[in-house]
Amino acid sequence: MLKNIILVGLGGGIGSIGRFLFGYYFKSIQIGFLTPTLIINIIGSILIGILMGVFEKNYSDPSLRLFFVLGICGGFTTFSTFSYENLQFLFKNQINYFFYYTISSVFISIVGTYLGYKIIEKII
Repeated sequence: MLKNIILVGLGGGIGSIGRFLFGYYFKSIQIGFLTPTLIINIIGSILIGILMGVFEKNYSDPSLRLFFVLGICGGFTTFSTFSYENLQFLFKNQINYFFYYTISSVFISIVGTYLGYKIIEKII
């Protein structure tokens, strides 16, 4: 278990640094809804799709999967994990779960962020 925690932590650190550097480098991008965050989410989703294909078809070492998928992709963007989980629902033909998960994740996350902001606004 400790080995897995270390692998995810190291990968997460690399992914987070990558996200920071990418966001810093492209901080001037803001064209309508096109932001560095959207670009990061798209890149992370493509990357996790590539890794998903590699690990499920050619290589199944759980340690590498933890490092790259949960660690690096998770640190770079949790949206890639969200996309991966949704794709799993589609692959299993669990269409209802796909819609429930997508709608509730997006809606509840936005509401949660708003509530957190309002709570701090009242306190500070």
